[in-house]
Amino acid sequence: MQNPDVTVQEVSMDATGSSLVELLSAKIDLGGTQSPQALRSERFVEDIRSTMRQRAQRAFVLVWEGNKIPRGAKVLNHTIAWTQHGVVTDDAG
Repeated sequence: MQNPDVTVQEVSMDATGSSLVELLSAKIDLGGTQSPQALRSERFVEDIRSTMRQRAQRAFVLVWEGNKIPRGAKVLNHTIAWTQHGVVTDDAG
């Protein structure tokens, strides 16, 4: 079985999270309070930015179609083999 094509892009860890918003806004509606879905999306993005500022040293956005696991994607010279419960395992285990 062939692995899906995965686009891996590192995102900025600046205080505003502007790079993250630019990446995600291409995929979701950030229209504000006019739409309940847009408001949920904005809250989702803000939660991600807050978590990144508190815990992460580096962050990546992976985009692919097909299988729910981005198997075969390369991130920082590691090949993703499995993901489960927020844990990413590389091909070396």
